[in-house]
Amino acid sequence: MLQKYLYNIGFHQKELVELLCAEGEVVVLKKGDNLIEEGKLIRYIPIVLDGEIRVWTNYEDGKQILLYYIMQGQTCALTLKSVLQKKLSVVEANATKDSTLLMLPVKVLQPWMAYKQWNHFILNSILNTMEDVVDLYSDLAFYKLEQRIMCFLNGVSKREGIRVINVSHSFIAKEMGTSREVVSKVLKKMELMKKVRLGIESIELLD
Repeated sequence: MLQKYLYNIGFHQKELVELLCAEGEVVVLKKGDNLIEEGKLIRYIPIVLDGEIRVWTNYEDGKQILLYYIMQGQTCALTLKSVLQKKLSVVEANATKDSTLLMLPVKVLQPWMAYKQWNHFILNSILNTMEDVVDLYSDLAFYKLEQRIMCFLNGVSKREGIRVINVSHSFIAKEMGTSREVVSKVLKKMELMKKVRLGIESIELLD
């Protein structure tokens, strides 16, 4: 079963797949379970076999800023950075839905770079995350909160293939790094503009 997962996410080299199966441990996280804690030593490299992981950073005022999501077939680039630099984690992460992960000991990161597919996997993870973070800070710098909320909702809609999103105003506020009251005010304005329809902890996209 694990070999099938690995094949589906792009690992086809027989020797590398055997190593992944031998060294890795399959871990199942329930929605809301923590994966990475800020300030803690990183002992494992996570690869998402199924599900979704949210990665964020904390500010001194207690606000959270969403950095990116780790999707199927991806790993956490900022975890890789901490491992390579032998530093503690600078981010936190948890499961946004029930998720299955392959946890690899950090000792394998550099020796396996001799394998072409592992090399590509690590480099692509870093490059893709850099793009996500650049997009995030562009949004923070240039977009109004209404546009950022709309981008967030459209992103969830696209990933999940849904138009009605089950999410609270408090959760969106955490993603945006602002207060629930501010988000509620913006969403009400968006509803008056016929962009969304608000329900009890649900938002329907109309346009």
